[in-house]
Amino acid sequence: MNLETIKKSVVYLRCFSDDDQDTGTALFVKKENKTYLITVRHLIFSDKTKKLFNTVMKGMNYNEKRNSLGLDEIENFSLKHVVYEEKVYDMDLAIISLNFEETKGFARHLESAGYKPLDLVYFNNKKIKEGDDIYLIGYPLFSNLGGVNPALGNYHLPILSSGKVAMYHEDFNYFLGNIFNYGGFSGGPVIWNNKISGICVSQEVTPLFNQDGEIITHIRYPMTYIKKAECIFRLLERMQNNEK
Repeated sequence: MNLETIKKSVVYLRCFSDDDQDTGTALFVKKENKTYLITVRHLIFSDKTKKLFNTVMKGMNYNEKRNSLGLDEIENFSLKHVVYEEKVYDMDLAIISLNFEETKGFARHLESAGYKPLDLVYFNNKKIKEGDDIYLIGYPLFSNLGGVNPALGNYHLPILSSGKVAMYHEDFNYFLGNIFNYGGFSGGPVIWNNKISGICVSQEVTPLFNQDGEIITHIRYPMTYIKKAECIFRLLERMQNNEK
């Protein structure tokens, strides 16, 4: 398996309700005959209301097939369709099941458009070493091709970022990568040795205050928090129990 193969499993998501929206990345995966989207909790919940978004929509990849079958959005998205961690909000993973009647059409649309669900056998649950090369694939805000050509404003291409493992310890369910990250990359797969070693969940950010104690900006550091693959396996077990 190579990076080009993995790209075919990486999906741009737009999640929204009437009063708020967010965009980011999800990984299209399969286990036996069932399919799922792996992403992050803060993408599917509104920062304003702290409630689950009502709709999950797929953005258009410039390379995907046009006039595909199925549905490009999940309407009436609900807690029935998703499981998520409830530990640290900005670092919590989420898994959306595409096996309910309301979500099967989304999976059909993805495959019809040329996306390939990645088998979980390609996930790495072994220890990696600090200094190892890693890669991140996702849809940050500048993945929108309309930034250069307004006529392509509805189209996106995945962005590849590369870096090194900065901190890894077996006692923790995450590791740090010295790798470029920006808004929209959250939910993207982190690849080590051509296998998925984790999911990008957040970036190290420090608020900068003025004299009145108000936040005027944020300082972003080139350190990315990555949830290990073992967290995905545990969360998937919960979802499979819900599907029974």
